[in-house]
Amino acid sequence: MFLGQQPNLLSQRSSLRRSTFLLLLVIPFVALAVIVGAFLGNGGTATIAEHVDGSSTPEPRDAPRVVDTLLSDTAATGLAPGLSRDSVRWFDVQSGRAYEGDLRTGVIRTISDIAVPGFTDGIWVPGAEQAFLIIEDARSGRRYQLYDYRTGSGHTLENADHLAVSSNGSRIAYIGPGTDSGTVLRVADVDGSDERTILRTRLGVTDMAWKGEQAIILTVWRTGTSSTDLVVVSLDGDIATLLSNKQNLEFTISRQGSVLATYFDQSAKRVVAVLDPSTLLQRTMSEQTSARKCAWAPDGASLVCGIPQDASVSQGSALAATNDTLASIDAGSGVLIDTIPTHEDRVGVYSPVISSSGTRAAFIDLFDRRVHMVSF
Repeated sequence: MFLGQQPNLLSQRSSLRRSTFLLLLVIPFVALAVIVGAFLGNGGTATIAEHVDGSSTPEPRDAPRVVDTLLSDTAATGLAPGLSRDSVRWFDVQSGRAYEGDLRTGVIRTISDIAVPGFTDGIWVPGAEQAFLIIEDARSGRRYQLYDYRTGSGHTLENADHLAVSSNGSRIAYIGPGTDSGTVLRVADVDGSDERTILRTRLGVTDMAWKGEQAIILTVWRTGTSSTDLVVVSLDGDIATLLSNKQNLEFTISRQGSVLATYFDQSAKRVVAVLDPSTLLQRTMSEQTSARKCAWAPDGASLVCGIPQDASVSQGSALAATNDTLASIDAGSGVLIDTIPTHEDRVGVYSPVISSSGTRAAFIDLFDRRVHMVSF
């Protein structure tokens, strides 16, 4: 009886071997289909955004632009890059409360909900949960107070004005009173220690910023005149003039040390130029704007600027609300790369900030004084 069933058993074994062979061929394709299906079922996402802590957030491929999304509920000041890769920080202009907004998600984190009496503005310390709060009151006048939001500690910098923090957050430069009605330029560690004077002058300083970690760029005006010079001062006190005898001179500096300067020349024509402080090479740009309406991209190759739609804008301050087109401009050629759409019928761009990824930006709208964000 068993011998009569043997051919059946061999046939079953042969069929089993063929089925197993086919199954081994099919499994890789099924697995690939599952992976692709899961990818597509997840909206076609791929991890392209990375946090500073090494974690990642999936974002859609070919994601649509974020068009002029409101971040802050109230008027803002002191807009600056945040601590995470795609974030910005700012202060409530009335109370001094501090916030951080994620430019990918629009989520806002409250850094401090404590109102600061006498608050007028603030300067963030890059890479740290610290800021110099600018406070004014009738008794003490104007003062800079360094505040650490994580520890609640801080100290007041006495007799300081026009303070600037280096890009790595380790040093500060500021103007203080000198002798015989003069002023001095001092540098110190961010906590005020290791202070030293590098320049004594009678020139009036109107703005300042660090160029890397070894020099400070200043706009200065001479007593009895309305013209302004742009100068660079080394930490050894050596001074060189970049521009002289300009009207309404403003500037912003890239991480690589290039300077965007905007001013009016002697014929009252607005000039927008990129300067190389090392070579004094100046490249004039065709787009008419203000340095306070522009931000450098992280790689220094381009800028994002608010360009007034009315080319006949007066010689007023950048704080004047002009109806602007938000645009990306090539820094080398001055050619407009792209315009960035906004929801609002009118947008007045001021103090823009580009995220470290270079794909998102935020700015204060001069019409509502609130923080808006865009992607490009």
